[in-house]
Amino acid sequence: MYTTEGWLSCVNLEEFDDRATSAKWTDKTKHPATFTSKSRIAFYADADCNGKQRNWLIDAPNGFPGNFFLDNIDNQISAFELWPHYRD
Repeated sequence: MYTTEGWLSCVNLEEFDDRATSAKWTDKTKHPATFTSKSRIAFYADADCNGKQRNWLIDAPNGFPGNFFLDNIDNQISAFELWPHYRD
């Protein structure tokens, strides 16, 4: 489990590198000045937030992508990053 304090830069998942099949997050509303309804969480296939990337609204209907397999990134996640707003 990773705990964050507001917006952050890239977090490498050293203990879970290339082993994640899903993700879940909570307490995103603790930082309303930082996160809005357009804020997103991005997961990357390579360390340092490089490579193939998929992102979701932090207010996703169930709060998380339930199965990375459906997004063709199962067991490939090496890093994640929170975006205060959408970016390309």
